[in-house]
Amino acid sequence: MEIPTGMIGDKFGNKLSVGLGYLFMLIGTITYTIVPDLRLFFIAEALFAIGVSFCSGADQSLLSNAMRDLGMKDSFSRIQGLKQNFHLAGMMCAGLLTKVVVTALPLNKVFRLGAVGHALALILLIAFIPDSTNGRHHKSFITIIKNAVVQLRERHELRRVSIYIMLIYSIGYFVIWTNQALLTMIGIPETEFGFYRILFTGTEIVITSIAIEIQARVKNKRRFNFILVVFIAVGFIVGAISKTWIGAALFITLSGGIGMSFITIQTGVIDKLINRAEKSTVLSGISMIRRIIIAALNPIVGHFMDINLRLVLVVIGVATLACMLIVPRNTDFTAKAVEED
Repeated sequence: MEIPTGMIGDKFGNKLSVGLGYLFMLIGTITYTIVPDLRLFFIAEALFAIGVSFCSGADQSLLSNAMRDLGMKDSFSRIQGLKQNFHLAGMMCAGLLTKVVVTALPLNKVFRLGAVGHALALILLIAFIPDSTNGRHHKSFITIIKNAVVQLRERHELRRVSIYIMLIYSIGYFVIWTNQALLTMIGIPETEFGFYRILFTGTEIVITSIAIEIQARVKNKRRFNFILVVFIAVGFIVGAISKTWIGAALFITLSGGIGMSFITIQTGVIDKLINRAEKSTVLSGISMIRRIIIAALNPIVGHFMDINLRLVLVVIGVATLACMLIVPRNTDFTAKAVEED
């Protein structure tokens, strides 16, 4: 779904695509709560997924193009990081409020509260956000998809860096569900899992803010980038040998916090390597590939986790270091924009 919806943003405007995304997520959220029916549940899942697809690529492209139009393109990574941190902070607040809300309201009404956020976002988008594409592109859908494919095929650096970032993010993603297995193995009670989830999310916020600032200031961005990857790998090794809560916390902080924030830290590099005219399509295509990678690896990692969790963590740590070989030697993570408007 993600590539077709990305083309909607490039042809008719990113604001329209993001608006449709919020609308479908709003309808999907309400559909979840109508009646307890499995068929309605699947319909709601489909509607919500379509909404996510319409936002995928288009939201980042909308922000990128708006900042370029305002002469603030050099601050894109910082603003994207701030956007992600607001998202994570909202998740933390929701998590802390869940126990209170669930005890006060039926579960379907709790779900319905989620629709309020989508509705508010849609209203704010319509009322205050201009469409930075400056009107519709007159290219056909076929031309847009062809140009996007050409970018991914012929721009060696874009392709390799995208694969590298997607793999590191996917590795960080595995911390989400391996951390609970590790906590159980070392004897942490389930009642304390929420603390480690807060640690996970809080670490993402802190690392995203600090790493983006450091990357903007250091001269050797390639070295700094690889230092982050080494920390992620070390976190997996520490988790593999850990027998106490300290090792588990380091695993979550290093591998999870850095790994899950990695794509946000590097978002400015990818953004500069993509033409503005097909940016939504390329970004949504990259996002789709990332989801395919995770979906393909999930059952494999899950199977071997059941056999030997510690060995799996060691293998993932080594694989993290191997990912650095994908990046071309001339990549310094200070890519200049391929197109200036």
